[in-house]
Amino acid sequence: MYDIKVRYNFFSIMTSINIRKLSHAEMDLYRKPLLPKTWSCFEVDKEIDTQSLRKVLQKDLDRIRSRAEKDPFSNSITMLALDISRRLEKNMLNYSALEALIQRLAVGSIGFRADRLKDYIGERNPKVNNKIIHSIVKKLAVNKNGELISFEEFNKIISKVTFGIVLTAHPTFGMTKKMMTDLATLASEEDDSGKKIKENQLKSIIKEIFKTEQRPEKKISLDFEHNLSKKALKNLQNSLRSFYLIILKLSKKLYPDNFHLIQPEILRLHTWVGYDVDGRGDIFWNNTFSKRLNVKIEQLKIYTKKLEKLCNIAKRKNTKKLLNSIKRSFTQSISLNIKILECFSKEDFLSNISQFKNISNFMFDNKDKLITNLDNIFEKIEKIIIDEKNQMSKSNETLVDELVIFKIELRNFGLGLGRMQVRLNASQLNNAISKEIDLSGDPDDPSSKRTYLAALSKLIENVKPVKINFGSILEE
Repeated sequence: MYDIKVRYNFFSIMTSINIRKLSHAEMDLYRKPLLPKTWSCFEVDKEIDTQSLRKVLQKDLDRIRSRAEKDPFSNSITMLALDISRRLEKNMLNYSALEALIQRLAVGSIGFRADRLKDYIGERNPKVNNKIIHSIVKKLAVNKNGELISFEEFNKIISKVTFGIVLTAHPTFGMTKKMMTDLATLASEEDDSGKKIKENQLKSIIKEIFKTEQRPEKKISLDFEHNLSKKALKNLQNSLRSFYLIILKLSKKLYPDNFHLIQPEILRLHTWVGYDVDGRGDIFWNNTFSKRLNVKIEQLKIYTKKLEKLCNIAKRKNTKKLLNSIKRSFTQSISLNIKILECFSKEDFLSNISQFKNISNFMFDNKDKLITNLDNIFEKIEKIIIDEKNQMSKSNETLVDELVIFKIELRNFGLGLGRMQVRLNASQLNNAISKEIDLSGDPDDPSSKRTYLAALSKLIENVKPVKINFGSILEE
């Protein structure tokens, strides 16, 4: 499941509110069926007491389990299912009652999942987390003798990629998007703005879940998965921004002359949502290209908003002029990339050769305006930072800080919400390689494995890059 509600901090504060107990307490106030008639599979029996039914079946299960010592090969769940079947046969139980009980148990499990997610996240207080992160980073700036290391050494340590966060997607979501958000709210006890919510608000969410069908979204598509991943990546970027700010503030204290050169990374974001071709037949190369183009556009929009903020706080005319120039290039790139995305996203794109040629020529003609790397932009931002730092005072201190953070984000996030990972099936690779190295039999066979790897390594050593275009891919 995607964590679609990652905050501006990494972890979260523990709370005394037990969501599971709270959800069960609320359900106990509604002993009758929780299911609305609109999506019940069986006619709702309003006389059913789901709480009593749960207790009766729980006693049956306890009794069955107590016999396990005498018959260790018996399956208690299978025996309970047999017991339920007999109750149905004897009209001691009906399907409406079972459906209502399943809904009650499913709702109760949401409370359990919320508590488990809370425990997994851990500390959630931003101030406490900031102190913890500050302490950890500060320790990296001193040697074994407690002496401050050089800026170059410190910058080298924090610029290394130590952790990678990879978002994946599989069509096995157990709940709707709204329920994912509700679960995150119950676990964090905060709203979308990060404001603490009260117990009565938590109860309202639980009551709403009572009326919610406990099943996945009816239409789980690649676009649905991709939109969820984009939201998660944006929130993760916001979390990393708070991390970079802590490092920047510490660097300003420890290395006042060089803090503007700081380039922390440590954590890197990855995603294979939209690029997972492991046995999937619904992802063609133009789908993958479209999804990659989409996250590029989203990232450029984020940068454009940040540039607008920088322009507003900049005092010097030359700085404003340079920032506005970068902003215009981003805005132009967004417009051009959207046009390309619309074309590649059409269902008949691969079969419409004339359309294919037109958009290919359009991309070639506008290649300098599309922004395919940020090196030039990065150099301009670095120049602005140096100019502003040379004129540094209280009036432009905030601007310098924001420019340094923006530079860090440009370098770390690049032209995408997350770094692209293509997931391939081992069988696909084996099939592609087999003819090149005369691979026969099981490639994992220890007697042949080293031979195959050695043959493959020789081929890789002699690989020469070739230029291809969309026509080459289309022909293949």
